[in-house]
Amino acid sequence: MHYFVPPVKRSLITLLCLAAISSFSSALAATITNYPAGFEPKAVATADFNNDGKRDLAVVNRGSHTISILLGDGTGGFGPTTNFSTGDTFAEPFGLAVADFNNDGNRDVIVSQPNVHVVTLLLGNGNGGLGAPVNFSVGENPARFGVADFNGDGKSDLAIADFGFNDGGVYVMLGNGTGGFGPPTKFTAGTRPGSVVVADFNSDGKLDLAVSNGGFNFNKISILLGTGNGSFGPHTDFAVGSAPGGLVVQDFNKDNFLDLAVANQESNNVSILKGDGQGGFGAATNFPANSFAASIASGDFNGDGKLDLAVGTNISADRIYILRGDDTGQFLPPAPFSAGTGPFDLAAGDFTGDGGSDLAVANASSHNVSVLVGPLPSISISSASVSEGNTGTVSASFLSYFPARLISRLGWLTHSRAEQHRQVRILIARLVPSILQPTL
Repeated sequence: MHYFVPPVKRSLITLLCLAAISSFSSALAATITNYPAGFEPKAVATADFNNDGKRDLAVVNRGSHTISILLGDGTGGFGPTTNFSTGDTFAEPFGLAVADFNNDGNRDVIVSQPNVHVVTLLLGNGNGGLGAPVNFSVGENPARFGVADFNGDGKSDLAIADFGFNDGGVYVMLGNGTGGFGPPTKFTAGTRPGSVVVADFNSDGKLDLAVSNGGFNFNKISILLGTGNGSFGPHTDFAVGSAPGGLVVQDFNKDNFLDLAVANQESNNVSILKGDGQGGFGAATNFPANSFAASIASGDFNGDGKLDLAVGTNISADRIYILRGDDTGQFLPPAPFSAGTGPFDLAAGDFTGDGGSDLAVANASSHNVSVLVGPLPSISISSASVSEGNTGTVSASFLSYFPARLISRLGWLTHSRAEQHRQVRILIARLVPSILQPTL
């Protein structure tokens, strides 16, 4: 779309274009609903806890020492919050993982409690309820989990990132299939590991670990290659941004090798490391994100068939940020979307059953969970130029993507494709300040 610009300073043109994008995003943002949780929610996960085929939510509340379960209705909505105690009121639950740890076909929940050096298991009953908490001692400050079958016995095992000053590392606890675990085995990683993800990074059919290390300016992630029997080799480190936190693994450039995205809390960016399929990674490419980027999730949030990133924050802001991917490992600048206050953790899932990616956000400061039902609209200016001085013309190309779900929501589903495009142009024009005059 081309705009004629009357005599105006370049800085004003830029501000107007940015204002147009901001207005556009606000006007067509995803459906956002806030649901109450406990006090200071720090982690969120999605699974089917009542076996009805619909996605539910589990939320860990550090301040109230509880797990909140919210049952989904399959249309993007969630029912009343039910809270379950994590035990000791002195403990402060932090990390969260979901799996079937006793092989009964129901989803169970395990949480970390760093200040009392335990992980706590609550078995699910298949109706959305959780049983009494059972503690397992581990390490110094257990934080976040990776769950998988590390030794090939068909039972769910744990990898736990421990960010302790003195005894930090990665602890592996092998499950016995009845809700119990063997003694923890420590594997060395970098300094103060905080997050861990599980994948086969060297294509040998055995599960490996990727660990973010957040302490003492270490600024690296560690890869530990698995042996297939529950053990892991020495760590290999790869540089990322400053104070890496959340991790997510995906094939971001479609080369059939797994890559990593890392949220960096102090450098306020996201590092992308492209995997080589042999357990190694290329140099990190950094993309701007929000301040104190703490958590990260991946999904196709705008419905264009390409993987995007969602980033939460470790401050009392009220926005999450979406970085739109292009399937080559590149990402556009972050676009803000509203959430609650202190959006500390994220979980992606399909809450409506339409095949799209939606988001749940644990808001530590507003004590609730924001659910963003997509698709998230996207618009950007691909190019703009103006001659030196205070006059000239600018050609601003607005790139927009309107998936079928959004076309349907706007009531344009019965329109012809040409009419849909015309409606898009009209909508954008209405949102652009009047000083920009488009030709439709």
